[in-house]
Amino acid sequence: MHSHLAVQHLIRQVEADRSRPRDRKPGWLTEMIDELANLFEPISISGRVGFNCQWNNDHWDLQMYLGRVEMVGGVSDGLQKPLNFEFDVRMLMKYFTSVDRMTLTAIPDASADEESLRSAPAGLMISGLVADQQLVLTILEQAPMETAAAMQMRSNGKVIAGLDIDSLWD
Repeated sequence: MHSHLAVQHLIRQVEADRSRPRDRKPGWLTEMIDELANLFEPISISGRVGFNCQWNNDHWDLQMYLGRVEMVGGVSDGLQKPLNFEFDVRMLMKYFTSVDRMTLTAIPDASADEESLRSAPAGLMISGLVADQQLVLTILEQAPMETAAAMQMRSNGKVIAGLDIDSLWD
């Protein structure tokens, strides 16, 4: 009777594992993501780097960003704020063997409609070759709106770093 329960548990676990997205990134891309995370320098408080990565017909699309902080307590309770940061673009360029395109998209008009923000997120986009593979990398100005906060901050300024950023896989 006990072994029957264990078998049912294993079957449920296998079915659950099949429904989870798999990490299909090549090793060079996983390594690059880890290394690029170190190029983010938060200005005021420490931050967590997040990313979205997917294969798109003939190239890899990679978006990286510094996660938002959620305010806990006080008048700003629940408010999610982006974190200010610097990014070392010169070090980033060392990963590319050639660059086809590089653009900076700035959207300072906060009244811009949400659809235009989704079609052209604010940030630095570089398209080129990395490890003989085509890569479109965007360093986003802030985390995508659908991404959960990476950290929490109490009204007294104490940072609680117990949250995880969801990475999207396709």
